[in-house]
Amino acid sequence: RQERWAAERPVTEGDLPAGKREEAARSRLPLALARALHRHALGSEPPRDTYVDPGTGYSVFTSAYLKRRPCCGNGCRHCPWGHANVPPRSKGAAAARRAASDDEEPEGEEDEEE
Repeated sequence: RQERWAAERPVTEGDLPAGKREEAARSRLPLALARALHRHALGSEPPRDTYVDPGTGYSVFTSAYLKRRPCCGNGCRHCPWGHANVPPRSKGAAAARRAASDDEEPEGEEDEEE
């Protein structure tokens, strides 16, 4: 019973080993820190159900948690079912939102149109 309690506490940036945290910080890949948190959550014993997305502060379900139930249709980041129940219109919108959040440029660095 207490094993489930440990799985219910989300993994945070502070739970990552220093080396993994530094490696993710140096990476130029989008969501590198979030991916490191996901890998750490899955490698925990027992596997953790969620981690806190460092960019948004939202709690994100891991694939270990999502495998225990069918696809909910909400477009979860780590859906092991390939977003089987996500409506076609929502799939495109969700992908566009994710791409936009990955491609956001820091303020003041936008290209000016002439």
